[in-house]
Amino acid sequence: MILTIANQKGGVGKTTTAINLAAAFAKKGKKTLLLDLDPQSNSSITFLDIHHLQKSVYDVLTDPQCGFKDVIQHTSVLYLDVAPARIALAKLESNLVGEFDAPFRLKDKLDAIRKEYDVVVIDTPPTLGLITVNALVACTHLLIPIQSSYFALEGTDDLLETIEIDHDVNREDFRFPVQWVCRPGSTAHHDFRGYMGRIDSGTVKTGDAIAVLPSGRSSRVKQILSYDGSLSRAVAPQSVTLLLEDDLDVSRGDMIVNSFDAVRVANEFNADICWLSEQPLDTRRKYLIKHATKTTKVWLTRIEHRVDVNTSQLVAGLKSLEMNDIARVGIKSQQPLAIDSYAHNRATGSFILIDEVTNNTVGAGMIA
Repeated sequence: MILTIANQKGGVGKTTTAINLAAAFAKKGKKTLLLDLDPQSNSSITFLDIHHLQKSVYDVLTDPQCGFKDVIQHTSVLYLDVAPARIALAKLESNLVGEFDAPFRLKDKLDAIRKEYDVVVIDTPPTLGLITVNALVACTHLLIPIQSSYFALEGTDDLLETIEIDHDVNREDFRFPVQWVCRPGSTAHHDFRGYMGRIDSGTVKTGDAIAVLPSGRSSRVKQILSYDGSLSRAVAPQSVTLLLEDDLDVSRGDMIVNSFDAVRVANEFNADICWLSEQPLDTRRKYLIKHATKTTKVWLTRIEHRVDVNTSQLVAGLKSLEMNDIARVGIKSQQPLAIDSYAHNRATGSFILIDEVTNNTVGAGMIA
């Protein structure tokens, strides 16, 4: 668990809460890191003499060669370590202005040591600047201390407006459906091969090991290009061009994913669909499925049940569906698809069905 304690209003007990929670977790035998992001350094001073320290969290966030292992200090409390802050943190925002990856600095550095701790408690300054944004991006849990006063509650409202609660985007699993293979063919770029598209979910960095589905061929990300130039990392839903270290046979509709992700590649799957056409579903004919950037022929092999929207009962034994019917169906595709369940990843767990004669959209579905 990575727990951020934040509120724009000062004097609501953020630091006191961070200190006591970190100590309590440690007393329970959980390996705990108290990460101080407040330039006032009160959490650090509670456990350490910081005046003789050579490096602090500021160095971790600004120096690519400096990691948390270079600044973490052990304390007299068993199982409790502290990543100390110094007043230099106050100039962090001005130093990182214009850096695309500025909001992700803390998350990237924490990923390297995350498995070494059961709990990370992050104390933040009473602002909604870049430091607090880094803490919000990095955390898995958020605690907002408040007081029953007008100004404290106003600070809470401001913080909640700052937090992007986006349940539609999976931030963990990298999915990049290839929309276009860019081969300029010019003299200046005779060997250029870029894979263009929008990141549907997750994050990608240069050097990441990737796999191309459905073929399963692997490589590493050599470069990430955007309209603004070369990037060190990109996140959903950015549109980028990926260059790989190896020349692979990649086509429109292929899916680039992290090589360590167990992504399902299948020709047959179950899905919940809503039938949108005035023409009834005919299980004897073929339809087109558009899943991410890939379009291929499918057969709806069976109708397991229809949902009666009035009673919520499941009605079995159907041979067809009418307009606005919602049903669980079996689907068989002509080409394999890299899929996720809709519950796990909405971007790659959804699709539409198309009439191959009229090109009308006849259904929308969610993979079970």
